[in-house]
Amino acid sequence: MMLRESTNPGARGVSRWRARFAAFAVGTSVIAVLAACAPHVTSPVGVWEATGGDSGTVVLYADGRFRAFDVSYNLLADYRSGGDLFLATGQWWIDDGPEIRLRFSRAEYGGRRVDPVTMAVPFPIGTLRFGDVEGITSIEFKKLDPDE
Repeated sequence: MMLRESTNPGARGVSRWRARFAAFAVGTSVIAVLAACAPHVTSPVGVWEATGGDSGTVVLYADGRFRAFDVSYNLLADYRSGGDLFLATGQWWIDDGPEIRLRFSRAEYGGRRVDPVTMAVPFPIGTLRFGDVEGITSIEFKKLDPDE
């Protein structure tokens, strides 16, 4: 049996409208499912591990202290150097907004002292990202247990 296209111009318009509506509904549903599956971090307290080819750990303690160790990227100077590791200690807090403030009170990179500084780091959807303003080089940390 062959299906024929309707010769009624109004029927073709309704079919197009239904197809567009169906595509919109499916697209909206996919976005909603993906958003529900993304990790949601209610508290930054916990252990954050470097992703990709990078290494290192950042621990944010409930009492407002933090520690970074064995990090393959200089979090304060936004670069990586072959084999050198970054380590730091300090305090963290959250002002209004989606950023963590980190006050580095002691930091070393490759055994050399780095001047202390305070910086803000966004943590949208369970990540901490440190990088240069041009976006050329960066390191990203994901929380090991986003539900903690």
